Amino acid sequence: MSVKTTTGLACAGLLLLTGCGEPLPGQTNERTQQGAIIGGLLGGIAGAASDRDDALKSGVVGAAAGAAIGGVIGNSLDRQAAELRQQIDNDRVQIINTGNELIVRMPQDILFDIDSAAVRGGLQSDLRILARNLQNYPSSRVEVIGHADNTGSVVYNQDLSARRRRSARLPPNR
Repeated sequence: MSVKTTTGLACAGLLLLTGCGEPLPGQTNERTQQGAIIGGLLGGIAGAASDRDDALKSGVVGAAAGAAIGGVIGNSLDRQAAELRQQIDNDRVQIINTGNELIVRMPQDILFDIDSAAVRGGLQSDLRILARNLQNYPSSRVEVIGHADNTGSVVYNQDLSARRRRSARLPPNR
């Protein structure tokens, strides 16, 4: 297979992959594009390094494979972030897509009353939405971090933070 044919097939495949599925309202494809670019570069380098006899051909194939894989991973983060933004109707909840992870920041003052580890009633629905989203994206890894203000002792606030972290872990079907 010639380099031109391989390049043409790789470009066509990449266009098909990045065009799959309609974007959700509010979905950017920024991470999809970044993933494809980074994957393409890394795949091209790895492909070229793996075959000294035909480095160009192997580099093109590696770049196409890397771009496709990177694009799919980036698209998954873009979709997950867009779904959360669409479903959580609270402008104080921040959904940040770093390209490597999604950070969902729910400020303590909207989640908890002062000196309380009980999640406020209005935010329990947002936590359930987040739990359903995580079920739809089972490869997600979750880290729940709890904080307290500075009005109590260090030991008390550490305990309050731990209790808040535990109370934010709602069962998904509640």
